[in-house]
Amino acid sequence: MDCRHGRRNGGRSVDFTWDGNDEADRASGRRLVILRLDGSMTGLICFHDGNHSSFKAMPFDDDKPSPGSSPKTERRLR
Repeated sequence: MDCRHGRRNGGRSVDFTWDGNDEADRASGRRLVILRLDGSMTGLICFHDGNHSSFKAMPFDDDKPSPGSSPKTERRLR
């Protein structure tokens, strides 16, 4: 794995390659992850010679319900 740390769009970032499997087929590619000041992460996952997908990950506090969820739903998800 090749990994490079830096800064992009006002946040710390890491850009790295990956190697693994996609539904039992060998796959590889690269990823870019940016850590935001609010603790969230945004990024891009790319497959070599294939698709790519963006994502956003938000931190959560185990003691607080997720925005838009009901207490009943929260109990079921834990």
